[in-house]
Amino acid sequence: MTAREMFKKLGYEFKEIFYYDDSNYAYEYSCGGKKITFQDIDEKGIVTDLVKYVSLDELQAIIQQMKELGWI
Repeated sequence: MTAREMFKKLGYEFKEIFYYDDSNYAYEYSCGGKKITFQDIDEKGIVTDLVKYVSLDELQAIIQQMKELGWI
């Protein structure tokens, strides 16, 4: 299962954002008040918006997304 499918199953909506010349991007997943963003601007990073915890299923989706992006 892809990360996008895993997040969708958890109720997250997907949004792809491009910055500058389309070489920098962010993948944003949001659900209710939670937002998890994977961005490749200067450095690879994950940004969470006021998320104090993630479930095991969310963590597995995060790891899968990182694998698909080639970060791990």
